[in-house]
Amino acid sequence: MRLRHEPVSALVISEICFFREGIVAALEDAPEIGAVTGAAREPQPEGGAPAPDVVVVDLATTQSLSVIAAVRRAAPDARIVALGADREEQALACARANVRGFVTRDQSLDELVSTVVEVARGRELCPPSVGVLLLRVMGGNAAPDHGRGDALTDRELDVLKLLERGLSNKEIAAALVIEPATAKNHVQHVLRKLHVHRRGQAAALGRRRLEVS
Repeated sequence: MRLRHEPVSALVISEICFFREGIVAALEDAPEIGAVTGAAREPQPEGGAPAPDVVVVDLATTQSLSVIAAVRRAAPDARIVALGADREEQALACARANVRGFVTRDQSLDELVSTVVEVARGRELCPPSVGVLLLRVMGGNAAPDHGRGDALTDRELDVLKLLERGLSNKEIAAALVIEPATAKNHVQHVLRKLHVHRRGQAAALGRRRLEVS
């Protein structure tokens, strides 16, 4: 996680030239962001070349999801922000690819810049509309449904609520009066059943579940 005073480097990938250049210009104007580059396609691994802190991937084209996979190979430590995940399959594929931030096309450039900065510093941001898409395509896995193998148990729902509050495994164990190792196992089960990789992503899905229930 980057410190507050450290500048953020970013790469913007979009096949639409004027769109890409507009995002690059907006990022360059932000005082928190240092180097910004743009590209029409995914980067190729280059020995010795510093990887960007954040890669913004425009999902406007049919090849955009393969671009995310290529970014993972070229810059495995970079955090990815997906722009325009307006279809269910896109949102789910991005979540499975450990995308750290989502920006919809109706959000402003200022909101996009803020998302890039916050994702670079360790946060995971998912607007409500994308969260609803994820819940819909998951077929209700975030709610109790004892007819499904991936349904959360009552205990796992308790753990999810505590994840929404930002509690650590140790704090979850104390709150539920269980061993830390047991709390860790419950957290891992929640992440697996929600098809996400990060605690913040699970918390975001939990909040969306409450908003739409």
